[in-house]
Amino acid sequence: MAGFRIVLARDFPDGTQSADRPAPGHEFVSSGLESFHRGRVPDPSRNELFSLRQLGECCKGTNSTYEVRVGRAEKITGPYRDRSGNDLATGGGSPFLQTSGRFIGPGHIGIVNDGSTNGPTRFSYHYYDAETEGRSRLAIGKIDWTESWPEAAK
Repeated sequence: MAGFRIVLARDFPDGTQSADRPAPGHEFVSSGLESFHRGRVPDPSRNELFSLRQLGECCKGTNSTYEVRVGRAEKITGPYRDRSGNDLATGGGSPFLQTSGRFIGPGHIGIVNDGSTNGPTRFSYHYYDAETEGRSRLAIGKIDWTESWPEAAK
C-alpha cells in the first residue's frame, strides 16, 4: 500500500515558511492519494476535509482489485474517519468507487474543483475496461453529495 505525507508548512519569525521543518505535531501520514475540502452542508461555516484512499492492487488489467474509499476530518492532521467512525489509517473507509460492470479496478482519483459552493462535482480516474480485454481507460465521474458525504454518482 503506497502512502504519502501531508506536511503543514511552518511560519518562522522571519516570515519564511518551510515544509522541510514541519511544526511539531503537524505531520500526517496517509495511505491515500487525494484530499480535498468542502464547506459542510447544511452549515457552510464548518469546513470538512476529505481523503480518498486507494486499496487493492492496480495495473493488472481485469485482475486489478483497486477500489477507492473516503474518510473525513475536521483538521488536516486527522483523524480521517468513515461514516461508521473507523479510521482510514487502520483500514476504514466508506466506499467511494469500486469495480462495477465493465469498470474494473478504478483508482488514481483526481478531484476537479469547479468552484461550486457545494464542493467539487467532478473527478478523473482510470479503470480497466472488461469489454476491451482490460485496456486502461481514463474517465470523468460526477460527485454526488449525500448527507455531507461525497459519493461517485451511479
